[in-house]
This record gives sequence, structure tokens and C-alpha cells, in this order.
Amino acid sequence: MAAGRSLPSFVLPLAHVDWELLRFDGQAWFLIQRQSPHAEQALSRVQVALALPGRTWLRLQWGAAGWRRYWPFEIHVWIAGYEHAQHWPLIHAALAQHQGRTWLGGR
Repeated sequence: MAAGRSLPSFVLPLAHVDWELLRFDGQAWFLIQRQSPHAEQALSRVQVALALPGRTWLRLQWGAAGWRRYWPFEIHVWIAGYEHAQHWPLIHAALAQHQGRTWLGGR
């Protein structure tokens, strides 16, 4: 992808007790809490932990400043292709843009 270009933004609902949405604004990733939907948590790292044909397991981290860079806050979430079929290619393009490494099931 050419430098300076960004992808379209999208929002994905999450099946997580504390976090309601995962949002990509075209360049960065954010988590939105269930209790305070107007507060967003900027993510410092989004990694693919497991890549399967129709599902992707993500490791989301934040708080990577100061001593927290050694033990950042993190959660793991599943993203299913059948639930987000219209965004599935875009999701993987956004992940590739910020990809650190794939732990298991690399493409």
C-alpha cells in the first residue's frame, strides 16, 4: 500500500464483558467500553494470535508507556468472518497494515 493512504474506517461489535466495540479509524485501532461508550481506549498493538480460514483471534494491547511497556494491558477477542462478511477483506487489510507477527496459523 502506498504511503499516506489510509483504509476506510469500520466498527466491529465484540462479545466481551467489558468492551463493546473494536473500531478502526483508517489508521489506528480503538476499544470502546460498555459502561462508558464515549470513552475510547487507543490500542498500542493489535496482533493476530491465530489465523484460521473463517476466524481470527486477536491480541489487543494498550498502556505501552513507561513501565507498562513490559506488561501492557491486553485482551484476546475472536473475530468471525461470517459475522463480518462485508468487512472481512478490509479487516485483514487493516491488520496487515499494523501486523507485528502472527503467532499461529500464518498466511
